[in-house]
Amino acid sequence: MNPAGAMSESVARPAFDPKVGAALARDLRLLIRLHDREADAELFTLLADRAPETWFGLRLDGPAFDEACRLMRTALADVAVDAGRQTEEIASDFAAIFLTHAYRVSPNESVWRDEEGLERQGPMFSTRAWYQHFGLKAPDWRLRADDHLVNELQFTALLLERAADAEGLRQAARFLREHPLVWTREFCGRVAQRCRTAFYAAAALMTADYLDRLAALLAVLLDEDMTPAPLAVLPARAGLSSEPTCADPPPQHHPAVEPGW
Repeated sequence: MNPAGAMSESVARPAFDPKVGAALARDLRLLIRLHDREADAELFTLLADRAPETWFGLRLDGPAFDEACRLMRTALADVAVDAGRQTEEIASDFAAIFLTHAYRVSPNESVWRDEEGLERQGPMFSTRAWYQHFGLKAPDWRLRADDHLVNELQFTALLLERAADAEGLRQAARFLREHPLVWTREFCGRVAQRCRTAFYAAAALMTADYLDRLAALLAVLLDEDMTPAPLAVLPARAGLSSEPTCADPPPQHHPAVEPGW
C-alpha cells in the first residue's frame, strides 16, 4: 500500500463513481457471512457455484490470496464428498474461533488493543460512537460487542454502500483505518495458524488480504493515507503473543453470536 504522502502530485485520482462503494459493500458482505454464523448447506451451495478467484469485485491476487483459494477449494471439495462430517467439523471450528475462545484468539478489537487484554474497552466505545453518529447501533453489545469483527465489517459495508460522493467514501476509509485495519491482520493470521479446517483458514486469509487491498484502493481514490496505527499492545495473557499457544487464559467475557444489522 502506498501512503498518500508517497504519491506524485502529477498522478490524477480517478473520478468518484457511487457504484464503486456498492460493489465493495457486496464484497464485504460475503466476508461477513463467512464470519457471522455457522456455515450451512445454503452457503456451501452458493460458494461452490463459482471459483473462489471470482468471488470478489475487487481484484485480488498474489501468494496469500492464491493460498486462500486453494484452501477454500479443498474445503468445498471435502464438503461435496462428505457434507455431514465436514459441516460438523466446520461448525466446531466456528465455535472455537467465535464462541468458546478455544483457540485463544478474540474476534473483538478491544482485546488486541487493551493493555490487559480485556474486552469491551476503549475501542468498543469508539466504534459505538461511530455507529451512533450514523444513526446505528449494534443489536446487543452484551452478546456481540460493538467492536466485534462482524459488526465492524458490517458498518464499513454500510458506509461504502451509502457513499454518495467522495466525502462519504472518505468516512468509510477513515473508519477502516482507525478500526479494522489496526487489528484484523493479526486476528486473521492467528486464526489461520490455529484453526483446524481449511475453510476457516481460507476465510481468514481472504479477509486479511481483502482489507489490505481495499485500503490500497481507497488510498488511491481519495489520496488518503490508509496506514493504520501500529498495534503496539499484544498482551500474552490474551493469546496475542508472537508464538501461538493454547495455554493463554480466556478474555473477561465470552460473547455469543447474534445476527447483525
